[in-house]
Amino acid sequence: LRLFNDAPTMLLLHSFVLAYACRRFLLGALLFSAALSLKMNALLFAPALAVLTLRECGWAGAIARAIPALALQAFLAAPFLRASPHGYLFRAFELSRAFGHRWSVNWA
Repeated sequence: LRLFNDAPTMLLLHSFVLAYACRRFLLGALLFSAALSLKMNALLFAPALAVLTLRECGWAGAIARAIPALALQAFLAAPFLRASPHGYLFRAFELSRAFGHRWSVNWA
């Protein structure tokens, strides 16, 4: 079965939720950023992250927590950007691709 990065991504996302529940917003933002670097489906948690951060920290606090998270993204992307900046920027976020469906054990 094709799980690839699902388990580590969900571990980081659940850790992000726990950090937010404990009001550790900077740690939570960094955990969210790490999860996002593994798999784009972490973006599904972004609206909750934004609402909670704005509600609890205000605009200035949200920006202060977003900057380290963005810096983590830049740090993790640096090797790929050095090797092939065009390929990384245009292929990593290619939203126009169509995914074909093929029967597997996950679909009846």
